[in-house]
Amino acid sequence: MAHSRHFYTACLDHRTTHLPNHSNSTPTPTPTPTPSDPPAPAPLLRLSRLHHDLAQFETRSHHTRHADDAQDSNTSTSPTDAMKQHVALLEAQLLQSDQVIAAVKDQLWGLEDELAQLQADQVALQLQLELDSANHARDEEEWAGEREELRAQVAHLETELHLAGCSDGELDFLITPAKKGHLERALSSPGTLHGLSLQTLLDMGEASLEVEEDIHELKVRIEESEASERTALHALASKDRELEDLKIQITQLKDEVAAEKDKAKEEAEDLTQEMAELRYQLMEMIEQERELRAQTEQASVLRVVELESQVKTARQEVVQALASRREAEMQSDRLSLEVQRIRLALQNADQELKESKEKIIRAQAEVEQRRKDACLATDARLKLENQLLELEVSRNLLITENQELKASLDRAFATTSMLEESLRDKEAALYVLVVKQSENLKNGDEADNSHKGACVLKASNADSDNEFASTPAEVNELNHDFQDISSKDTGVQANASAFSIVEMEMQVPG
Repeated sequence: MAHSRHFYTACLDHRTTHLPNHSNSTPTPTPTPTPSDPPAPAPLLRLSRLHHDLAQFETRSHHTRHADDAQDSNTSTSPTDAMKQHVALLEAQLLQSDQVIAAVKDQLWGLEDELAQLQADQVALQLQLELDSANHARDEEEWAGEREELRAQVAHLETELHLAGCSDGELDFLITPAKKGHLERALSSPGTLHGLSLQTLLDMGEASLEVEEDIHELKVRIEESEASERTALHALASKDRELEDLKIQITQLKDEVAAEKDKAKEEAEDLTQEMAELRYQLMEMIEQERELRAQTEQASVLRVVELESQVKTARQEVVQALASRREAEMQSDRLSLEVQRIRLALQNADQELKESKEKIIRAQAEVEQRRKDACLATDARLKLENQLLELEVSRNLLITENQELKASLDRAFATTSMLEESLRDKEAALYVLVVKQSENLKNGDEADNSHKGACVLKASNADSDNEFASTPAEVNELNHDFQDISSKDTGVQANASAFSIVEMEMQVPG
């Protein structure tokens, strides 16, 4: 990925050195983005349109090249007119390709402007986030100061309430007993009431009224302080709720800004990647067009040089024709004779051409016949190869059978040798029994026993004779099988030799 990015940056540097500079163009004023506005999908649409335009340009250039090839192959007019038409067509195509390249460049610069706008929007969003965070910090400081002031007011009101409660109790404690005692003393003596003056009574009433007013005023102040404390507590609670709501909103805004930032970063990376790829493709197309233009210019220059040389030769020929006009008039008779001779030569050449064509047709027929013969020979060779493979397989099978028969013959010879040895042993035992029988004729029981032993020995000898008689038959069968295998082996060798001869005969014509 890093290698591809370096490659795209190198392509961008190469493009900036070759493409025209658009830094002098005045940028269009763009409205300041807000954090809540979603990013417009215009760059993606522009990129898709740019891809479509590039594909159309490639198809158009491909069709024009095919049209040029077809026109070069189908031109039957004079060379100068064909060259003029070809040059005009190439100039029109080059003009059209220049227009397409200019349009693509404009679209690329528009995409760069949109990318710069997206980067500016990102910077504006970052600044807005920083400003919101600064405002939030300032609001928190102000709310903290207001909270401290409200707490101080609440503490002051609590102290005033405490002092007001204490003063009310003290006044009740101080004034009420004194007043009661004074009134009781004044009213206890019957002559005192008459002796009191009206002024003293009025003073006492006014004092009691003032004390009651002071008490009422203190109670009102206490109620006001309690109401203000309740309102302050309510305001403090509302401020706390607002502060929590603002914190939640700030966290949401931070998350949204981070998401928008990541999204904008991803879109910017995607746009830069796609723009780098498009610039690389555009550079490749420009190089191709440059090579095509150079080739066309070179071809046109070569064609112009050829046409100039042809014009020079034509002029020289005209001069020579004018100079040799008199000689041509004088040699017209000879030329007519030569023309007749040439006609005769042409007729002869036509006849020779016809004969050569017939010879070529015959040679083609012979070649086709030889090709068919070669195909048949290859088919026969393949068949012979298959037969050879089958014969080799059968030969291997016969070899294995031959080995097995040889092993069975060895076993049969071993059994025959064992049977001969056992027969000799039995003959020796029979001879011993006969001798014993002649010696023991006097004893009837012993004679019977020896007779039984002789019968048993004769039976065993008969069995051995049968076995010995059967073994030669088996040996004869094995010899017969071995002869068959050897005959088959000779047949396989004969087929192999025939196949080698056929191969040699097939290799000789090739």
